[in-house]
Amino acid sequence: MDKKFTISIASTIWSQLKATTNFFVLGSWGIKKRMYFHHEGLGMSGLVLEVSGKLYQGHLFIAYNEGWDVYELYKLNGLVVELIKEDIHFDELGTVIDKNVENPAGTFSYAG
Repeated sequence: MDKKFTISIASTIWSQLKATTNFFVLGSWGIKKRMYFHHEGLGMSGLVLEVSGKLYQGHLFIAYNEGWDVYELYKLNGLVVELIKEDIHFDELGTVIDKNVENPAGTFSYAG
C-alpha cells in the first residue's frame, strides 16, 4: 500500500476524532502514541493509538474501510487482531472508542 495514502488516512482519522470528540474525553484515553499503519491481512490502512484507559490498555487500530466509507475498530495484541466493532461512521468513532477504553456508558459525561 502507498505510504502517502496510509499517512493521509491516519491524519484524516485523527482530525475527525479531534473535531467530533470532547477534549477531556480524548485526554481520558491516556493516548501515549499515534501511528499510521497498514494491515496487509485486512487490506486496510488507518491509525493506531496506544491507549491507557480504565477498561483497556494497549493498541487500538482504527481502520478505514474504503469500500463502505466507514471505520472498523480492532484491538492489536502482537499478531492477534480482535475486531471490536465494524461499520462505524466518523461521528460515532469517539463514542465507540470511549465505550471500549474508558467509559462503558459512552456518554461523554465528563465535568469540565
